[in-house]
Amino acid sequence: MRRRKYSVKRSPLKSWDRSRAEWRRAGWPGGQIRYIRNIRPICLACLAWLVCLAWLAWLGSGAELHAQALAQTPIDTEHDAQFWPDVQATFNLREEWSLFLFGTMRLGRDWATVTNEQLGFGAAKRFGPGLSTSLSYRHLHTEAVPGRHINEDRLFADLTPRRNLSKRVVLVDRNRFEWRRVNGQMMYRYRNRVQLERPVSVGEKRLTPYAAFEAFYDSRFRTWTRFQIYTGTRVPLSKHVTLDVFYMHQWDSRAIPGYIDVVGALWRLEF
Repeated sequence: MRRRKYSVKRSPLKSWDRSRAEWRRAGWPGGQIRYIRNIRPICLACLAWLVCLAWLAWLGSGAELHAQALAQTPIDTEHDAQFWPDVQATFNLREEWSLFLFGTMRLGRDWATVTNEQLGFGAAKRFGPGLSTSLSYRHLHTEAVPGRHINEDRLFADLTPRRNLSKRVVLVDRNRFEWRRVNGQMMYRYRNRVQLERPVSVGEKRLTPYAAFEAFYDSRFRTWTRFQIYTGTRVPLSKHVTLDVFYMHQWDSRAIPGYIDVVGALWRLEF
């Protein structure tokens, strides 16, 4: 008589060197996520994120010292020049799923002091090359005018279709819904950003210049209150780092200041 062989089901926590199929058979939910055999990319990503946050803090401290030196200078409440050094770290879990972190300390009042701080996280899903969606959260602290502090929590829901208008020109239409809690009051905004991109090759680099227009509908005033125009380019610096440099002009009929000129540098870290 042949003996039956019984296999012992080992806990997935005791074996980190398994394939994705073995993780699924073991019944562990981690099998639904791409298994990372080497922990080194995660450590590098966390280190890069901490370095970027330290860089933002250094910029903010320098700007605060400069603001103290210019404390007696009159504040222009109609126009402002700002610098936005944003950082976003993206972690690809599978081909269509990704998680991301976002942080920034934006300089305003003619680059003199920190007027806006943001920190958040989110998840994104791609439905092929022509459609993507994301859900994210951010906490913001704003002091556009000295002494006027605004604390805000935002929940974003994005739906972004892409369409090739020609062999080289791409149309991107981002539809963003914002649920906002501003100093304890609930409100929402709808934002529509239409962007044209045309990749070009410069030597061995493939740059992506773009131009964009974005309009904001605010539930508080029941009208379109803010408009922004962008021009910029994305520059791949390495396999994991892309720099998005842009200029933006904003006019807002209800905000202070109403007109803003922004130079931005969005660092995209992808792992």
